[in-house]
Amino acid sequence: MSYATPRKDASVGNLLSLCEILREGPLPREEIYEEADIGRSLVGDTIEYGSRLGFLTDSEEEIKATERGIGASYCDEGDSDLEEHIIEGLSEHDLYRDVLETLAPEAQDSGVITKKDVLRTFRTEMGLSGSESTLGDAAITFLQTLDAGGCGDYIVGRRGKESRVEVTEDFENIVEKITTVDTEIGQSDRDASPKSSANPEVEPDTSERDIPSHRSPNQDGRGQHKSVNRTQSDSFTVSLELSGDDEPESVEQLILAIRRGLEKDLSNELANTGGVGGDSANNQDSEEDSDSTDQSLDSFMSQDTTNEENGGE
Repeated sequence: MSYATPRKDASVGNLLSLCEILREGPLPREEIYEEADIGRSLVGDTIEYGSRLGFLTDSEEEIKATERGIGASYCDEGDSDLEEHIIEGLSEHDLYRDVLETLAPEAQDSGVITKKDVLRTFRTEMGLSGSESTLGDAAITFLQTLDAGGCGDYIVGRRGKESRVEVTEDFENIVEKITTVDTEIGQSDRDASPKSSANPEVEPDTSERDIPSHRSPNQDGRGQHKSVNRTQSDSFTVSLELSGDDEPESVEQLILAIRRGLEKDLSNELANTGGVGGDSANNQDSEEDSDSTDQSLDSFMSQDTTNEENGGE
């Protein structure tokens, strides 16, 4: 991963001041320059710093404080609530999170993170380039951010000692929270996201709620017809094949047999759904079905008689 060089003049105090200005709503950058008590260069550095920590959003038209930034604007430096906001921001700041993860094992042994440690990590591990002044000031901002997040106490270098953060007893737990929250969020998003064919390793969701169904009410999940309140002995199956060579008497006997079978099957269905004492709507539907069946058979008989009279045409 490649990283942009962090701005050297940003600070937590200046960030909170901008969040307070933007608390009532977004503003164009020029208006922020006018309202802020710091110079234009500091405002620019602070806006980028706040954007990477998720306190601000920066667009061409305006600068806006996020929910995190607005919440932090009501905090004083050192408040536990502010520490939580900073920890959340550190977990989203790619460069800061990776630098902290790199330095954490050594810091747990030595009890400190020095400016020199940060500079070395910036250059060798993160691949950043820049002057000693630029990267040195950026390293100080990183250390001050760790202090605001409760990782330790920032101490200004004096008498030959480097500027540093002396880590707290809770340092290991805070680092774990910062370096693992991003992974957990990513996994949660993957679990919650809908499965799609864009990822060949993820099976698409084929539940019935996503697939239009064209089955009839009497079909099961495989498209097979289900029996409706019938036993196997109640239903019957007829395979009927007719040709022009069949005798009319044979055709008539087959049709009468089918009609008797239908009437028997219908009677059984009525008995299973309540019979004579059942629901009147069911009885009415059954009578309509019976009428429709008789009409269809009568029509067939009439057509067959006509064909016989016309010489089987």
